Amino acid sequence: TVFRQVWDGLVAFFVLYSAFFIPFSLVFPYNVFDVSPMYEINTAQDFFWWGDMALSFRTGFEHNGHVVRDSKEIFWHYIGHPPGYGWFTVDLCANMPWEKVFENAFSKSDRKAIKLLKVLKLSKLLRLSKLLKYLNRYFKYRHMIGAAFSLILLSHLLACAWFEIEIDTYS
Repeated sequence: TVFRQVWDGLVAFFVLYSAFFIPFSLVFPYNVFDVSPMYEINTAQDFFWWGDMALSFRTGFEHNGHVVRDSKEIFWHYIGHPPGYGWFTVDLCANMPWEKVFENAFSKSDRKAIKLLKVLKLSKLLRLSKLLKYLNRYFKYRHMIGAAFSLILLSHLLACAWFEIEIDTYS
């Protein structure tokens, strides 16, 4: 359907945004991204991913070449069997605003503790598999696009890691 194509496009956009934003947020101070327009984009992204979780309880999935549309099977497929082994656990961990939950537990100067909480957001990068599904469905040159994206993402991650090492060395 058209809705599904638009939704898949939004998933692809927010996965790419997360892949580049999360490493930045781990390296730079926690309040750098609390300014407009980054704050609005991050808020929209949070609402989107919570909506994606809700839709995941109602969206059919493919199993052995057949689309499963039974509500109970969809529910247990998303939760996982045994419970806790599905995408629900990953999505919940990635979507939870851990910085807000533990906002008063750490002083604002305790940068290391805040970074440890932000590491939990890295589980959003597991959604790159959703991006690969999108590429497989809609793009002919998906292998070339995937290789180029992988190279750019790896370069970005290494640059952020290098910057973090530099900060820790001189602070």
